[in-house]
Amino acid sequence: MERYRMQAELGTVQVANACLHYELYTTSCFSCKHANAKRVLLIMGMGATATCWQPQIEFLLAQASRVNQPLAVCAFDNRGVGGSSSPTNKHHYSSQIMAHDALALMDHLAWPSAHVVAFSMGTQIATKLAAAAPGRIDSLTLIAAVGGKWHVLPRSVSALWTTLRCLRAKTPEQRHAAMLRLHFTSKTLKTKVAILHQNQQQQHQHHHHLQLSKQPSQSCSSTSSDT
Repeated sequence: MERYRMQAELGTVQVANACLHYELYTTSCFSCKHANAKRVLLIMGMGATATCWQPQIEFLLAQASRVNQPLAVCAFDNRGVGGSSSPTNKHHYSSQIMAHDALALMDHLAWPSAHVVAFSMGTQIATKLAAAAPGRIDSLTLIAAVGGKWHVLPRSVSALWTTLRCLRAKTPEQRHAAMLRLHFTSKTLKTKVAILHQNQQQQHQHHHHLQLSKQPSQSCSSTSSDT
């Protein structure tokens, strides 16, 4: 029997010059006061929303429920993406500022600490978060980590071509396929595990969108005044 809720508790939090949209999932036995409670904060990369974490969220909740481990998992849209607001000042999008966004979200949730998992550009945000508040980090997992500035530029013709395909994608499916080719080798993508994961991710995204469409939520405005 399922002992976790895949239907998210949706919320917003006001941060410096922006408003963040987040999704919070918990096991049925989770309580903030539970001494053994675990918390996981998921930080996505550039242009992707919290929805992209759905397969990982369900896996974590299922595993925690199986052993009666109290667990809360939170994923959020970075500023300028999805349900979060978009500051008009380009200087309000640094990884340092976005790290403080993540810290403000933890404060809003009253999380003393968390296991932080980040992907792609999110790894830059996560490392800055860890540097700013090391005592708030239980563990740090960096997936497809990238450096900043010129380090993010493609270093081969193949990588450059794949990056261009990502930028020119006209549908979510095309972007998803291009992103997979950007982050994984052809050998990995040919395995049954990768193919199964891809299909499962698309199914969960579709199911999640249906769930969100059935419940009202308070969302951030599309723009935020820069003061």
